[in-house]
Amino acid sequence: MKPVNRLALMATIVVIVAGILYYTGILTGSSPVPTRTTTSVATYASPDYGVSFSYPSRYFVAQRDMGTLERGHYNVSLFQDTSFNRDLVAGKVQGTEGPISLSVDIYQNNLDNLTPEQWMVERSESNYTLGRGTFVRESVGGVPGVAYTWSGLYNGRTVVVAKGEYLYSFTATYDSLTDITLADFPMLLQSVEFH
Repeated sequence: MKPVNRLALMATIVVIVAGILYYTGILTGSSPVPTRTTTSVATYASPDYGVSFSYPSRYFVAQRDMGTLERGHYNVSLFQDTSFNRDLVAGKVQGTEGPISLSVDIYQNNLDNLTPEQWMVERSESNYTLGRGTFVRESVGGVPGVAYTWSGLYNGRTVVVAKGEYLYSFTATYDSLTDITLADFPMLLQSVEFH
């Protein structure tokens, strides 16, 4: 092979590899975000926990108290509204993991008074140790917090803020970078209001 042809081939390979690395986020440290389609919007509001947010109506809400005698913990999960997901959440389907979701976990924080960064690093439920060990500053509802990604059974993007007596953990779980939960997550975060 002539040196000119070899150089052209190597340049083409470099461009292709760089394109793949850029698209997957490896080169830039970010990921492509899928496109969110327009849909009607629903609102979740909890006067007890002082938070409200909007979400696409293609989701249904499942709520549960996960607290212990020591600490309060309330979970609000949003699942794509399919009969399979409803049956799975209702416990009618066995032998499979739960679906990807958007979730808001509300933790009692008036005893420990942890900052979002302290909670992220010190508490296993943050899943922070499943990530790259990096985070960025991000605000939700005008409240400063931290954001990070992680990868366990699912991939996740989590944003944590502390307000009043609660610490709020907002998470989108996904299997693929094209999952709709990633596209809908920014809309949920932008709509958050604390009361």
